[in-house]
Amino acid sequence: MKKISFIFILFFSSFLSLSQVDTKKPITNNKPVHYIGLSGGGVTGLGFSYRYWPSKWGIQITGIPIFFANKSGSFASIGLSALYTIKDNRFVDLYGYVGNQYLNYNQNYSYTDINGNLIESSNSSSMYNIGTGFGFKFDFLDAFDFNFQTGIGMFGIANKSFSTITTLTAEIGLYYHL
Repeated sequence: MKKISFIFILFFSSFLSLSQVDTKKPITNNKPVHYIGLSGGGVTGLGFSYRYWPSKWGIQITGIPIFFANKSGSFASIGLSALYTIKDNRFVDLYGYVGNQYLNYNQNYSYTDINGNLIESSNSSSMYNIGTGFGFKFDFLDAFDFNFQTGIGMFGIANKSFSTITTLTAEIGLYYHL
């Protein structure tokens, strides 16, 4: 009887030790690192956007050149932002940002004065904006995220024809995960 009890306890112990094998896969961070999309905002830039966000810290560059018909002018926006993840959730992330944007606008125009002379002129202005705030990143469809950011910004820094103002700012973006 002792022999049967010993074999039963040995078999049962072996069976229990097999159940202790961890079958879970190791936890890995499979969040994307590279993002491309469209973004627009007062301090982060306007146009096509690229984000590199490998850890809590990330960087975003946004920009677009626009050339008007008949070489009548151009518009350019370039923005560079630093991103910091505050709370990383499954579907909605909270992050902080510091953004800055440079805008340049050129317009060439011509007209005929009352004497019939063709007058050509141009107008050029540029503006530098900087701001900071918080954003929400909403992940959807496993490959996209929608971003909404709000904060405070200074607009028109170092612009002679525009007085610098400080006001609320909003930024919006749609990104694809590479």
